Amino acid sequence: MLELNVSESTHRSMALTSHGTDGGMPVYQLSSPEGTQKAMGELYTYFPGIQFTIHQVIVQGWPWNTLVATRLSIAAPRSDGGAYRNEAMQFLRLRWGKVVEDRLHEDTYKLVNELQERLNQVDQV
Repeated sequence: MLELNVSESTHRSMALTSHGTDGGMPVYQLSSPEGTQKAMGELYTYFPGIQFTIHQVIVQGWPWNTLVATRLSIAAPRSDGGAYRNEAMQFLRLRWGKVVEDRLHEDTYKLVNELQERLNQVDQV
């Protein structure tokens, strides 16, 4: 599971954490729009042409405590003509329109295998 935690501290920092059998391991510290833009840029570097398809969005709650659940699929072309495909669920909690919690649940086995394959291709070049 990939999880984007947004703390409500004075720094309003976010940490992207990968949870596996060995616990959590911080991947990115996203404390600014620039940091988020850098992380997304790296995502597009590893997965050029990535596409996110939204299948369903459910919104519940009041402006001071809103839950948004999104079901989506992910696809990215491979150099061999195939495509990486995965499914994900994202749960956002908003307070007065600001994200205070963001959890992304994705099949990390597929993601890690695909990322390793793409990194191996880069190493071979």
